[in-house]
Formats: sequence, C-alpha cells, structure tokens
Amino acid sequence: MTRNKHTAIGLVVFVVFAFTLLAVGCTVPLDAEKAADSSPALGSGPASLRITVEEAVLGRTVLPASPSLASYTLSASSGGAFAKVSDFSSLPANAAIVPGTYSFLLEGKDSAGKVVLAETKTNILVGTTQVSLAFALSPIATGEGSISLTLTWPTATSVASVETVFGKIGQSLTSAAATISGNSTNFARTGVASGNYYLSFKVKDSNGKVLATVTEGVRVAQNLTSSKTISLAASDFNASPAAPTDIGAVNSSGQIVLTWRDASNNETGFTIERSSDSGSTWQAIPATLAAGSLTFTDSTVAAGSSVMYRIKALNEFGGSAWLVSGTVTIPVPDTTPPANPTSPTATASTAQVTLGWTNPADSDFSGVEISWTPVGGSPAQPIIVAKPGTSQIITGLSKGTSYTFTIKAKDEIGNKSGGVTVSATPPVIPLPSTVSATMVSIPAGSFNNGTSVVTLSPFKLSKYEITQSQYQSVTGNNPSYFASNPDAATCPVEQVTWYDTVEFCNKLSALEGIENVYTITDRSPATGYPITNATVTQDLTKTGYRLPTEAQWEYAARSGTTSTYYWGEASDDDTVGQYAWFSANSGYKTHGVGQKTANAYGLYDMAGNVWEWCWDWWGIYPSGPQTDPLGAPPPLVGPAATRGRVLRSGSWYNDASRSVVAYHYFDYDPRGKDYVVGFRVVRP
Repeated sequence: MTRNKHTAIGLVVFVVFAFTLLAVGCTVPLDAEKAADSSPALGSGPASLRITVEEAVLGRTVLPASPSLASYTLSASSGGAFAKVSDFSSLPANAAIVPGTYSFLLEGKDSAGKVVLAETKTNILVGTTQVSLAFALSPIATGEGSISLTLTWPTATSVASVETVFGKIGQSLTSAAATISGNSTNFARTGVASGNYYLSFKVKDSNGKVLATVTEGVRVAQNLTSSKTISLAASDFNASPAAPTDIGAVNSSGQIVLTWRDASNNETGFTIERSSDSGSTWQAIPATLAAGSLTFTDSTVAAGSSVMYRIKALNEFGGSAWLVSGTVTIPVPDTTPPANPTSPTATASTAQVTLGWTNPADSDFSGVEISWTPVGGSPAQPIIVAKPGTSQIITGLSKGTSYTFTIKAKDEIGNKSGGVTVSATPPVIPLPSTVSATMVSIPAGSFNNGTSVVTLSPFKLSKYEITQSQYQSVTGNNPSYFASNPDAATCPVEQVTWYDTVEFCNKLSALEGIENVYTITDRSPATGYPITNATVTQDLTKTGYRLPTEAQWEYAARSGTTSTYYWGEASDDDTVGQYAWFSANSGYKTHGVGQKTANAYGLYDMAGNVWEWCWDWWGIYPSGPQTDPLGAPPPLVGPAATRGRVLRSGSWYNDASRSVVAYHYFDYDPRGKDYVVGFRVVRP
C-alpha cells in the first residue's frame, strides 16, 4: 500500500511544535506514519531453521529420492492462518523466524508453481538456536503422475519371466506378468493418482521358481514422472535378505511397540519372536508382517512381565540373521492414590475466589484437580494445577452465589485422592459510577469497506472512550500524559499499550462478575504497567468486555452513513470541529469525552480526541463478502516482522484527514504507548 507522506509545510509545522514541546521537557507524539515505520521486530531475535527433505517412503527406498521440483515454500502458523516464511529453489536450505511455537508447512512445487508435495509439522518450539526440520514430503491428494522403473539383470542368468506386484500402500495389491526385452523389463504407468505405492518384482526361471526379489517404495506426485533403473548383479540371485537394523522396544500405555529399520529391498516379509526368559527360549508371534513393515504392537504382554524380541526378514531363499531387542517391562499398575492436600483455604473477592492448599509428600504426586459447584447448580469442568503449585484463582464466578470447591491430589498415572472441600461466596459490591462503561446497542447490518461487503452481528460499544477515572478505578493506575488537565477525570486515558487495554477488559469483566474473554499468559512484566509483551488468546463465546474489531469500529462509526465522514462530506475546520477534537481546535491536548456532537448511533468522539486500539492485526482487506471478520493473521515472516495492531479515529494531534471514517492506515506496535492513543470497549 502506498503511504502518504507529509507535505513540506506539514513538516515545518511538526518541527516547530516538536521544539516547543522539547523546550518544556515533553516527548513528541508518534505520528501514524512514523510509528508504523519504526515498529521493532517481534520476539527476542531471529531464530535459524535448517530445512531438509527425508528421502524415504515409510522408511523404504524412495523412487525417486525426490521428484524433480522447481521450488519449495516454507510457511508457519502460531494458531491462525499459515503465512509464508521463505521460498527456496533447492534443499537443504536455511530460513529465519521470530522465536515462538509454530506449525510448519513445507510445499514442493513443479515448474508451473503448482504444489505437488507437502507435509505439516505441528507444535515446534523455535528458540534462538538453530532448529533442524526434516520433512518427509508426501504427494498431495489430487492430481496424477507417472511411473517408469527399469530392472536389468546379467545376461548369463536363466531369467524366463518377471511378475510385478503393485498397489497403493495400505490398500490391496495387484499381480501381473511383465514384458521382458532382452535382459531387462520396464514397469511403466501413466495416470497414477498421487500417493505412496508399493512395487515388487519377482524374477523367475522357466519353472516358475523365484530367482530374485526387488521391492521399492514409489512416491507419485502430480504431473511428475518417478523414474529409476535398478541393475541386479549375479550375487542378488538366490540371496537371502539383509537383516533389519536399529530395533527398539518401548512400553506405551501397557503395550509394547517394536520398531526397526528395513535394510533390504528383497524381503517378502518379517517374522517376530518374543522371549520372557532373557532369550533362553523364544515364542513365535503368529502373524508374518508384510514387506516394508516398520513397526509392530504387542498387546498380549501381562503387567509385571519383562520381555525381549527378535526379528528377521524373509524371502523365498530363507531368512536374514535375527536382530534382538533389549528387555522392556510392563509395570504393574499403581492403583494407590496420593494423600489428600491439606490446609485448604478460599478467599473471595468480586466475581472470583483464590484457593490455597498444601501439597502431599507422595513421590508420585503430579498436581491437583479442582472442581467447584454453585449452590443448586451443576459442577464446572475441573481444572488441573501441576505441582509445585499451591494456589489458584477461580474467575468468572457469580457475585452473591455460594460455591463449594473440591481439591483432589493426582499422581502421574491419574489416580486421585478423595479430595478436601472448602466453600466461599464472592461478595456483591456496587460499582462506582467511575468504573462502569455506558454501552450503546449497535444493530446488526452490513457496510462496504471499499474492498468487500462486511456483515456484522449486533453488539454493544461503549458510548465514550475509556476515561482516566475509569482506567484508574479498574487498574489502580493512570499512565496518562494529560493527567494534570483540569478535566482529566473525564478525558480519555492515553499512553496505554495494546496489552494494557486487553487486561483492562478482563479486570472490568471481573468487577462486573462476567466471563473474561481474554486469556493472558507470559505477561511482561509479571506485574505492573505498562505491559510490553504477552500471549493473548480470545474466546468469543464468553460475555465479557473486549476490544472492538476494526470492522465493528468502522460500522459503528459510520452509523448507517456512506459518506467520507460520519457527518457528511464537509472537511472545513468549523464543520469538523462540531464533531471532533483535532489539530485545529484541540490546543494540542485531550478533552473531556462527550463534548462534541455524537454520530447517528449516539457514540461520541468516533473522530479525534485519541486514536483507539482495535483487536485486529493490520492487514490488507480480503476480497469477497465477510461476516464478523477478526482481521489479518499474526505477522510471522522473518525476524523483521513489523506489522502492528490497528488504530482508528484520528486524534487531537492530527488534521481532519485522519478522521475519515474508512481510514485504514495506522498499524501500530502493540507494545507501544503514546499520548495520542486510547481505546473503547465492546460487549456482545
């Protein structure tokens, strides 16, 4: 998007004003363009990724190792939509991203740019050291490709026929006689649906006796040909398969999971035996596993038993050497719960209760389970507090309602104690008028944002910007630069970060005894203000206060109009001054809310006074109809991600052009605070 720059006259005015403020020890407010351009990268620094491709289909030889691809794209998501991190012409390669926890998507593309292979890896923690990501790219579920495999053998051998066995892995296989030309045969297929396939050649003499077996895994991708030539040597005839390698046996929830690597491509299957006496005697496990198998789960081992396994590959000429595992034990289940927690306490405050307890000394104690039931009501979903935690705040409770809380100790396998109980009643405390937000009901409807038609459900928006007195009453803090204004109590609060505003929403919800919308973790600093970083998620099924989305803000500001400003088209100072505090009439300071003319919905200061934080990350509007949109996904790309949260309305510092109702320019670092930035709140 092209960003408008100041005119030369505007810059002169700005410089004069800046020196005036600096002369009295003030800071210069961040203008929209300057703020957006100077926003620093999110995270504590770039993290390095090493991207590679695993060259195997289900652990077996790949045909080919990697289909001929023109490019790769790596994308990432931290909970929203995937956003591109980097493009590569070949792999392995390096990429960089802001530290965090992500899901990654690697896509392989053909020369036309069409995605033909892909794989997703989830819940990858990326820190400040290099992380290696190996993707076993699988064909996408659409499209068709081709296979061409040529098998050759020495002229002196007595090969009379070749049988092929082919099919998609996990589905039925089909046998067919191959056509021989001299000392070779070619398996060719076109129009093969994308996927991973099993292909086996059985080379036979004139009596139908198998002389050699070759098995391959085949990766088929859209619009690509998977091709390879395999040349048998004389030593490959009448040869037993090589033994598997890297065997492992682990207990998984009372079952033994056996894994290994396939070191051969001429086996027809595997056989497994189990020993309960350290290998003195062996018991055959009846099932013979198919060629290409890489795992086996044994659910027949009794609790308290210790066992070991051995496995060998089979074909028509015999078996490989045995590969022996270590010993693994199925423990006897522990059915003894830990002791109860002791010394339970419950301290009630407005709409919440703080619980405390002393943990038991059991060595296998893992945490407590807390449940609570209101008098005459149904129990809430229990929550878990992991050790060494000894307290928990339960929020969203109804004022004046008595609750019984049950605290049970848990061990590592889920055994629970009988529990101890404690009761408390959150008090009913009348809210002072300086706390409550006056809300205006906004009807459902639609508007055109210039790119698409946006439809919104009904909601309530605060009639005024949140004032200094409201913010002080709810948070115990007033960060405002203009706190010394004669009318400061009714002036909008400013110098709040985006994180400050979402915590205010939760605190106001708690005071009114309604459910918090936001979950705030990793708060920095842990206490106090301003909050400069946190992880914030929202649950829109809750009834509490929240920031407006950008779409809600514009729809409410328009109040049914389609004009440039919500009062019409006039932009002269006198007309604008009837509706807004802006640079021409503000005296370069904030003013008490509600002094100018309201819009058609009865909302005040939807233009000027202070910019207002919205929920959304700033981004280009999508095309096509939108219903209750939540804005762009979080910025993920590289260490220089600078896209911020949306601000709307203009301010006392800006001219009338920033009060245009559709103005969609200001993207501001959520960690930033300024004396031109405030907010208002929404409820459903």
